[in-house]
Amino acid sequence: MVIPGSATFSAEPITAAALMSDAKHQLPGSPFSFAGIQRRLRKLISDPDKSDQDIEDVVRQDASVWRILFENSNEGVVILNREGRVIDANPAFAIMLGYPREEVYQLHVWDWEVIAEQQEILRMLGDLRPTGEIFETRHRRKDGRVIDVELKNTSVWYDGEKLIFCLCRDITERKETERRMQQLVSTDALTGLLNRREFSRLMEHELSEGARNNAEVSVLLLDIDHFKCINDRFGHHVGDEVLIKVAKSLRITVRRSDCISRWGGEEFLILLPSCGLEDAVQMAEKLRLSISHIQLPDGHSVSVSVGVAGWLVGETSMEFIKRADAAMYQAKANGRDRVSWTSV
Repeated sequence: MVIPGSATFSAEPITAAALMSDAKHQLPGSPFSFAGIQRRLRKLISDPDKSDQDIEDVVRQDASVWRILFENSNEGVVILNREGRVIDANPAFAIMLGYPREEVYQLHVWDWEVIAEQQEILRMLGDLRPTGEIFETRHRRKDGRVIDVELKNTSVWYDGEKLIFCLCRDITERKETERRMQQLVSTDALTGLLNRREFSRLMEHELSEGARNNAEVSVLLLDIDHFKCINDRFGHHVGDEVLIKVAKSLRITVRRSDCISRWGGEEFLILLPSCGLEDAVQMAEKLRLSISHIQLPDGHSVSVSVGVAGWLVGETSMEFIKRADAAMYQAKANGRDRVSWTSV
C-alpha cells in the first residue's frame, strides 16, 4: 500500500477498501489528510452507478496530487517512525538542512535537532497525538549552521506502525528580525546596554523573586565624574567614546547574572541579584578601578563616583534606586572617584 506523498513504501496499489477500512488511517490536521479522499469515496461507494474502477481512478488521481504537493512544496516535509528515523522527506526538507536527499534517509531526528536530547525526542514522538502539535525549535544543518524552525507535527497509525508527519518552515529570518526589533526597543543605541524601560522591567522581576525567595539584591548607581567638562573640552565624540568604553568595562567586570543599564546621560545603574551589601561594595570598587584605566586625550584617567544600596524588603524599586542615588551624591561630596553606600 502506498501513502500518497511517500516514495519509500511498497508499490502495492492503493485500494478503496484499504483507505476506508479503519479510521486510524486518517491523518487529521496533517498536510497529508485523507479526509477529502474519504468523503469522495463514501459518496462514490454509495452510488450504485459507480464501478470499482471508478473508485480506484479517484484514489489514484488524489494520490498523484499528494505526490505533486509533497515533491514541490516550498516547505520541508519529513515523515518519521516512532524511533525517530526518516521514512521519507521532500526536496525542500533536504535543501533546508543542506543534505543531499539520499543522505536524509540515513538520519534520525537528533542528527539535526538542537534543543531536545535523544531521549526527550523519543518520548515526544511516542506521546504525539493525531491532533498534532505546533512549536518552534532549532535545527542544525549539515554545514553546522543552526536555523530556527517552526514545526507542525501530527501522528497516524499505518499498517500497525505509528508514523509522524512533520511540516517544517525555516523562520530564521523572521526570528532574527524579531531579535533585532527587541534589541532596538530594549537597549541604548550608543552603548548597547539595557535602556531604562527594560532595566526597570527586569528589576521589578528580580525584586519579586527576591521577596519570594528571601534573597538579597543590591544596586550600584555609577556616574562619570566631570563628564560635562569632558564634552566641553574634547567634544561630544570623545564623550561618546568614553561612554562606550565605560559600558565595555562594566560588561567585562560584572557577573553574568547582573543587569547593566545606561540610566541616563552619564549615569549607569547595575542590578546585582543574590548579592548582599558587602559584596556589592566590593564589586563597586572593582568597577571603579577598572574604569580608571580609561584614558582621556590629555592623558588623564576617567573616574566615577558610585553609590551602593542593598534592598530593604517592602520598598519599591524607585525607593531602592533613590537610596543608591543619595549614596552616589555622597561619594561626589566626599571628593569623587570613590564608592559610598547606605544600608538604610
